Amino acid sequence: MKVTVGAILGVRRLLGWSNVEMVLPEGATVGDWLKEIKVPDVGTAFDLFIMENGTINPKYMIMLNKFRIGEEMMDRAVNEGDRLVLMDWLHVPGWIR
Repeated sequence: MKVTVGAILGVRRLLGWSNVEMVLPEGATVGDWLKEIKVPDVGTAFDLFIMENGTINPKYMIMLNKFRIGEEMMDRAVNEGDRLVLMDWLHVPGWIR
């Protein structure tokens, strides 16, 4: 099935690209998808984004179809046309009052 990945901010620099289309096998999960994204000098996006305790590294954020997702979504099945966006965590001072 065809899916797309976007990479922005520092993650784009790490990966060396900003948008790519991928083909994943039927039954693939979000975790499987992250393991298919190669990160130079690191291994995979899973290695970069998921810490040893299974939580998402607080430096980063993962968006699936425009919604921020957490580690509990790693087993979610991927569907044709899904879009994953990988990015640095954004902290904008003054937005929360």
